[in-house]
Amino acid sequence: DETNSESRLSRRGQPQTVEDAFAALQSNVKSSLARILKARENLTSLQV
Repeated sequence: DETNSESRLSRRGQPQTVEDAFAALQSNVKSSLARILKARENLTSLQV
């Protein structure tokens, strides 16, 4: 019983698969990249 509940808890806290974790990481990177690109565009437009 104890081992079953422990594995269930750890599974609930973590993404179910490596693919899910990777997809979440990719979406985070994409959103931050978009933010950086927008900031860079604002800077270049200010300089010109």
